Amino acid sequence: MLYAYIFSLVVGGILLAASILLGGKDPHVEGNLEGHGDADKGGGEHGDAGLLGLFLSLRFWTFFAAFFGLTGVLMRGLAVLPGEIGPLAAAVGMGLVSGLAVQLVVRKIGRSSLNSAIGVDDFVGQSAKVVLPVARGDVGKVRVTVKGQDIDVIATTDDDEKLEAQEEVLVVEMREGTARVARVK
Repeated sequence: MLYAYIFSLVVGGILLAASILLGGKDPHVEGNLEGHGDADKGGGEHGDAGLLGLFLSLRFWTFFAAFFGLTGVLMRGLAVLPGEIGPLAAAVGMGLVSGLAVQLVVRKIGRSSLNSAIGVDDFVGQSAKVVLPVARGDVGKVRVTVKGQDIDVIATTDDDEKLEAQEEVLVVEMREGTARVARVK
């Protein structure tokens, strides 16, 4: 059984090292080392394969093999557990725990990754400076700072008085790329 542990450790270690060194970014490989194959996609076009999807990825089997082999070699080499069943149970357990833990962490990160794209909702509620005067029934331009970027947008207002250049206003609504603004009181 020691040879099975060593084989598993070597194969898992090579796959793990390749994943780290290459970053699993080869677009020509369907189920590359970072697990971007169909079984790993959380939601979307291919759906979430649920619990079964955790076990169907190369990422799971890479970590399972590496930690199964490492645990088996250590248990046998250090004679921590007597016989064959103890080290085998520990190796299988460690392989399952490490493979599933990595899969779950990667899924969690993938679902909660930050989106730096600026959307319409990012403008609403922001203060802005009038760049070109804005009057009721007329369009002007305001500069809004969103996610650290200054963005000039066309603006309209429902205020009775004209909003002059450099005046501070509040973006009340965004519709079709145009901000509806109001004077800050």
